[in-house]
Amino acid sequence: MAVQAGTLIILGKTSQQQLDEAISEGLLTQADVNLARDRFLSISNNLQGMSINRKEWDISIKGLDKVIVDSLLEFTQNPAARALVAKTPNQS
Repeated sequence: MAVQAGTLIILGKTSQQQLDEAISEGLLTQADVNLARDRFLSISNNLQGMSINRKEWDISIKGLDKVIVDSLLEFTQNPAARALVAKTPNQS
C-alpha cells in the first residue's frame, strides 16, 4: 500500500483512478508507472544496492506561459519534487 501511494505521489496523481485514467488516455504508460515505482522504492531505501540511470535537464522558465510556470512552482511543493533537484542559475 505504501509503495502504491508513493508511486502515485511521484506521478503527481492523488488516486489509483486518476492513474488508471491517465494510462487509458495514453498520458502515461505502464513503463512510466514501473519507473516511478522503482524510483520510490529507491528513495525510500526499500531497494538496497539498486542503481538508477539518471538524466539531467536544464529548464529555463524564460518565455514560458504563466500557467506552465505556476504548474512548475506547484510541483516543487509536491512530495514528488523530492526526486527532482532543481538548479537555479546565478542571475547577474
